Amino acid sequence: HYYYLPWGQTKPCVMLNSQWEDVMFRIESLNLICRTIDRLEGHLKDVKYLMRAEAPLAESAGKPIKLLDELIIDLNQPLLDLPQKNITELDKKLYALRDDEMKRILVEAVNLRENARDTD
Repeated sequence: HYYYLPWGQTKPCVMLNSQWEDVMFRIESLNLICRTIDRLEGHLKDVKYLMRAEAPLAESAGKPIKLLDELIIDLNQPLLDLPQKNITELDKKLYALRDDEMKRILVEAVNLRENARDTD
């Protein structure tokens, strides 16, 4: 069967109704990681600038320590929990991968922070 809309003297009006699944748990988890990356990159630029400018030791040593402290704070924020419905195996694996990777980076950052010497 072939359906068509008449184009005579009247203008056709079409209404499309669509429903989308809730993907906030995917978006929010990724946003959390992206914010952490953006902050880390900004702090790394500051550290590189201080190294090139040959800043005083107290200032140039304090910035990496501040960087590590803020990274540890960011990595301690948990990812959004997966909902009980509408999740796929890929969602589960991505969640586990992201969570494991964030924990691994957190352990490394804490280790670096514990071994860093503050100049104060």
